[in-house]
Amino acid sequence: MNAEMSVERGARTLFRALVAWAAICYVLSFVSAWWIPTPTDVGAVEYQGYAESRAQFTLPVVVEWGVFALYVPVYVGLWWFKRLARAGLMALVLYTLFSSAFGGDWGGSALDRVLGYAWPLLEGAILALAYVSPVRDEFMGKQGLEKKAG
Repeated sequence: MNAEMSVERGARTLFRALVAWAAICYVLSFVSAWWIPTPTDVGAVEYQGYAESRAQFTLPVVVEWGVFALYVPVYVGLWWFKRLARAGLMALVLYTLFSSAFGGDWGGSALDRVLGYAWPLLEGAILALAYVSPVRDEFMGKQGLEKKAG
């Protein structure tokens, strides 16, 4: 095995590890909103004077579940280096950036905060690897690699 193949194999392994960790962080963040009490749940937010949300518009819960339903096949597709999944992740990241403006006040748990910082960093690393590293060739498929070689 030459050095170039070793680097590509290492990049694929790193990419899949990042996809796995991002998926785990996303699922934990999604379910922790219902399972872990937050300052909002225990009344701390109201005590501090933030009794009502200042959001002009909030998205319904069904939208959150819809986005969750989209993330699952995207992560599975990324694991298998599917081009549509790569584009889907980019679209979901852009949607998340846009929709966060409509989130309203948020009083999450400490776990939410950790996951809320880790998950976007992992997705940024995934997108960087998927578009600008040797991993991008994995998304071309066999036909794309044959065209590139020939």
